Amino acid sequence: MTPPSPDQIMAAALRGDAPGQALLSERADGHISTADLAWWLRDPQAEPPVDLAALDLIDDGHSLDVGCATGRHLDTIRQRGLTGEGIDTCAHAIALARANGHTCHHADIWHYQPARPYDTVLALGGNLGIAGYLARLGPFLGRMCDLLTPTGSLIVTSVDWRHTTQTNPHHAAHAARKRAAGRYPGEVELRLRLGEQASSWFPWVWIDPDTLTETAARLGLYPATTLSWGPKYALQLRRKTPR
Repeated sequence: MTPPSPDQIMAAALRGDAPGQALLSERADGHISTADLAWWLRDPQAEPPVDLAALDLIDDGHSLDVGCATGRHLDTIRQRGLTGEGIDTCAHAIALARANGHTCHHADIWHYQPARPYDTVLALGGNLGIAGYLARLGPFLGRMCDLLTPTGSLIVTSVDWRHTTQTNPHHAAHAARKRAAGRYPGEVELRLRLGEQASSWFPWVWIDPDTLTETAARLGLYPATTLSWGPKYALQLRRKTPR
């Protein structure tokens, strides 16, 4: 039997199809982490993610949130008197965002064609990982730039895998295996689990800031602002010279 897609498992978790079961992210080497969806489901008692502070870097104007999920970043953007819209591949997440009054599109970054460019393009919540592999990081950033005004900025967040290898032996062993295989240590294979169900595997990548800055430079982008919270960080990228 073909396993459900990650988007199908995410939709089931957002709907509450498995009461009492947490949404889990499983790495191919068996490492498990728990996803806290309370904030995304607008639980007033939920703690917001630390990288929400990256929204302070938004330029005035119109923003696009890549991987917007249920539209929580868009809530904050709207509260600040700015405008934004989002894209996501999970149709149920998009429905929840639209139910909260947001303009969102069921689409992925590679194929989305907006009516006009944006002043800011966001990939928060670690969504720089959508690139999947180090080799696709440049094309991913380039695609984000395609959606941007000449003077606009990208705001992206990720996890510095080097930091986690210093504090967690399991992560260190994973990075060592990747190096031995000739792979970038931040590349991972993941699947989502909810109760007895598990999704198909999908690629994800955690990018260290130095690699991100070097890749961005080859595209004519420079880091304007950096924020960090332990291993997590945000980088605002701008073009070196307006087109």
